[in-house]
Amino acid sequence: MSCIPSPQERAEAVRLLTPLAAATDLAIGNILVNGDRVDLQVWSGKHEWSLVLDVDHNAPSEIRGVSVTKRPPAFSGRPGGFVIVLRGPSCSGKTSLMGAFCEMADTPWLRFDDHMFGSLPLRFLIWPDASGALRSGFRAALPVIARAGNQIITVAYSPNQQEVQSDLSDIPHLFVRLDCAQPVLVRRLQSRSDRWEGLVEETAEDDDDWRYHLRIDTAINSSNSASSTLLMAVHRQAR
Repeated sequence: MSCIPSPQERAEAVRLLTPLAAATDLAIGNILVNGDRVDLQVWSGKHEWSLVLDVDHNAPSEIRGVSVTKRPPAFSGRPGGFVIVLRGPSCSGKTSLMGAFCEMADTPWLRFDDHMFGSLPLRFLIWPDASGALRSGFRAALPVIARAGNQIITVAYSPNQQEVQSDLSDIPHLFVRLDCAQPVLVRRLQSRSDRWEGLVEETAEDDDDWRYHLRIDTAINSSNSASSTLLMAVHRQAR
């Protein structure tokens, strides 16, 4: 069936397609073709998948790549919303944790790596004093989005916990600190090309006076392990 070249890619394709292969009542429809790309929907009982195939149009039986996405359960929102605020020095794993957490959660979480909505030309990002009221706009909008029933995970947008606490006073929330030994942070920084030397020291909070609901040591916990810990904390808070 498949001529996916890499053994790892073949194994992943098999893993993704196994639930479909085991179904006895599959229905296929909504087939769309654009060159080598084939999009289709697959149904089995109450389950639905979206498939994207990379097919060699010169040899239609050969599949070079496959993407399978199962439709998640409907989500009508979380009454009152929920906000997770992460803090920690550069390279402590905030972005990695947010990504892993959003993938692991059964319900949708909005992730904000940057304190802005939309996008700007690079020159305004390099010199924030030329970019207007982005941060204050983000601060004003975030609680409104949460109160509409959305779940949000973001990096702290103010060094002042009282400001953030005031913004979220009527919204369920968690303040989470990511700890990591400085030698580990420095090694991570040295392996990255998108950060400048000294950033670890610049972002270290020697006088961190925040009070946290949860602290996670990312030197000894992977992103997935940290995500599991964070999900359990969210579930406890929701009770």
